[in-house]
Amino acid sequence: MRWSLASAVLPLIISAMVIFRAPVHAADEAPPYLKHFPEKQHESARLVAQKHRRLMQTWLNMYSAKVELNQQKLIFGGKKRAAASRQIAKLEAYLDKHGKTYERDFKNARDIYKQEIDDLKGDHLKLENRIAKRPDSSASKNLREKADALSKDIEAGETILAVFTSMEKKLDTVGEDMNRAKLYRVDEKTFATYATQYPDVVEAANVVKDYHADIAEVKQLMAENPKLERALANLESELTRARENLERTVELEKKALERPYESLKKAEEKISERIAAIEHRGKTADEEVKAKAQIIKKINAIESVNAFFDGMIAGTEPAKENDNKKPTKKKKPVKKVEETSPQETSD
Repeated sequence: MRWSLASAVLPLIISAMVIFRAPVHAADEAPPYLKHFPEKQHESARLVAQKHRRLMQTWLNMYSAKVELNQQKLIFGGKKRAAASRQIAKLEAYLDKHGKTYERDFKNARDIYKQEIDDLKGDHLKLENRIAKRPDSSASKNLREKADALSKDIEAGETILAVFTSMEKKLDTVGEDMNRAKLYRVDEKTFATYATQYPDVVEAANVVKDYHADIAEVKQLMAENPKLERALANLESELTRARENLERTVELEKKALERPYESLKKAEEKISERIAAIEHRGKTADEEVKAKAQIIKKINAIESVNAFFDGMIAGTEPAKENDNKKPTKKKKPVKKVEETSPQETSD
């Protein structure tokens, strides 16, 4: 039987997990990377960090940079956002510079383990096949011991791969809990799709949020310095203008989509009538159905853009942002409307 290189190498790696027992750290002395892994992966994470020290450190640096990047993107206020923009540029440059190298090193390290485990699985399968031919022979008992040992090596190797999976997932999902889309009334997918296509709308919305942040800060300072009342009045005037600019910007973008949208709706109506006529004659309208699906896809895209626009405006309205503390007041008028609705419907 041919024993692969992995059969010799991985068991040595696995045995290192037994030999290399890092001293138990106090909670405040634990390696900084360890908190990012579930407890059941701690031993394997320590081993990966020992064998791939630079890779683990780079991963930790990139994770920290991504966290800070997302935090900086959530900063509003005229001067504060300007400072945050400079920091964002630095962080993006850092991630761009080190990202490709990290991804290459990460893939190379992970693929070594994958290949070793695949080879072990191949060797394990060969042993099982030999055992199956003569299950009761004395030789099979020895083979069974080897197969069981390989199973343990494979299982231990897969715990190491699980660490790489955790590293990859953790880095890919950084910032999901602090996504900019959540600041507006837009879901993350829609925001990611259209934010770069309509930067003027995003910037106009951000300016509105800047003024909200500045106004909130001035209001806090006014408790100690009432003379800031004029500054507050100026900011509130600027906020009104900023909101008008946002609404005007959105209105122009929406107008540009009106004619294409109406044309598509008419095209959908015509092709629907055509499909009905064809099917009425007992024939199939496969091509027409496909064409209709493409039309509907374009209609949905425009409606999605409009939802993005509406969400950007709604997300800058303080009444909606701050009404979380008043759920009961929102529900009362709804009940009144429901009581009078029968009269409205009867009209």
